[in-house]
Amino acid sequence: SFFTGFPMAGLGNCSGMLTESSTAQWINEDCDNQKLPFICRRSGSYSSPRDCTAIVPKEGKDILAPGFPTPDVPCEFMMVADANCLVQLEIITLEANPNVDFLEIYEGPIGKNLLANLTGTKPNPSTYMTKSANMMRVNWKPNVNNRPPEYRGFQIRYYSIATGK
Repeated sequence: SFFTGFPMAGLGNCSGMLTESSTAQWINEDCDNQKLPFICRRSGSYSSPRDCTAIVPKEGKDILAPGFPTPDVPCEFMMVADANCLVQLEIITLEANPNVDFLEIYEGPIGKNLLANLTGTKPNPSTYMTKSANMMRVNWKPNVNNRPPEYRGFQIRYYSIATGK
């Protein structure tokens, strides 16, 4: 069984065992950026925490809708790129009730500049990029009253893009 509070979104797709105690419980770890021995690797298809604050966006890592695969938790994410960089957001998949659930993408932390307001299904990857800011705000706005079980939310990731300044 997993240690209390694990697996945690954003910590990695590999499992490790805590062997300091006799209970030997599992945790998830990042095995992409560090060399660790492992028994098996978890695929990208897993559930996401239902608590929005437990999802910490990390550059280059997949971010799933809170509560995935039943994403009925509204959430706001801040994507922060390195200084002198822009933010590029890749939408890997979006499955939302058309004109009911929305994924809003704003340039900057306050979000006055709406880059996109997405709804419906987007099975093919697409990208959105800030024009001048190194921050992007993404809002997931599900309508929990009209959610059929087949809609699964979103899978996104972001990157810092150098501006050449």
